[in-house]
Amino acid sequence: MTPVKAYQSICKQNPDKTFPVCYYLYSLQGALLELHCDDLPTELNIELRKQVEKKRSTYAYHR
Repeated sequence: MTPVKAYQSICKQNPDKTFPVCYYLYSLQGALLELHCDDLPTELNIELRKQVEKKRSTYAYHR
């Protein structure tokens, strides 16, 4: 499972809550790369956020 899919799964299982991207998505990616979430390259953070936003818009369309 990718960090994006894991983050999305957490969000889907708890639709009434908001999960900060920096604490969940970036931390999951950082753990895989053995980096603190603050040490991830900016370009990677942007790409991860784009992937999450793309999926959110897809889910919103299908509701």
